Amino acid sequence: MKEILDMTSLTNNETENITEHSLHKEIYPEVAEIIKESPQLQEAIELYKEKCDEYTIEHVFGDANKSALLADYLDLDEEHKKFFIQAALLHDIGKTDDEIGAVVKSKNDHLSPKEIAIIHDHVRQSIEYAKEIGMSDEVLQIIGAHHEENNGNSYPRNKENRNSDNDFVGEEKRTADRRKEPSEQIKKIIHAFAIIDQFDALFYKRSYKDEKSLEEGCNILRGNFTNTEDRKMIDLLLEERQKELYFQGKMEEKE
Repeated sequence: MKEILDMTSLTNNETENITEHSLHKEIYPEVAEIIKESPQLQEAIELYKEKCDEYTIEHVFGDANKSALLADYLDLDEEHKKFFIQAALLHDIGKTDDEIGAVVKSKNDHLSPKEIAIIHDHVRQSIEYAKEIGMSDEVLQIIGAHHEENNGNSYPRNKENRNSDNDFVGEEKRTADRRKEPSEQIKKIIHAFAIIDQFDALFYKRSYKDEKSLEEGCNILRGNFTNTEDRKMIDLLLEERQKELYFQGKMEEKE
């Protein structure tokens, strides 16, 4: 099991430029290190805090932790592990857009088709933000595809268009470096991140929907991700979830 840093117990030097969030008080050391070495990521986190709801912020840090976990399972080299974590930290930065944020923070139990379309635009917005702060093409590829392996609801491109030159959310055809065919390592990361993001969507409450039960969530995940390696990654994420719940319980006891 990975060590978790308790953000409340660190010295000022150790937490410099990394702001604790009221709901999410733990972060893996390698995630913290990547944030500490990047002023751009620190600014992105401050933007999340300024613009987003608590659920989105907790989701982003949770995905980053899980990316570190699965990067080790996939035996990624340090460069690709860094790409994975950077993409996890930035994949929802598009939700800091005022129009998107207003929908995400709404308390509606059910989103209208118009609201769903607005939220889907967060992928394009996240890509543009990451590009502006100088993230690598590999990170842009991961961010751009993090909803493209969802069964039945793949976006921005659906399953049929992922490897075509069809238009991508109204942009020009696949000519930029980030649109080229991903390397095999990046493909593995994209697939693992799809599992992470769907796991988080199922097992963590959002402002507009409740979390699933363990049984229901597992049935959905194992129906969408069916090979042996997928099942192993899902099991690792389930172990991580139990550890998070234990940690949160301990923190609540302290408070």
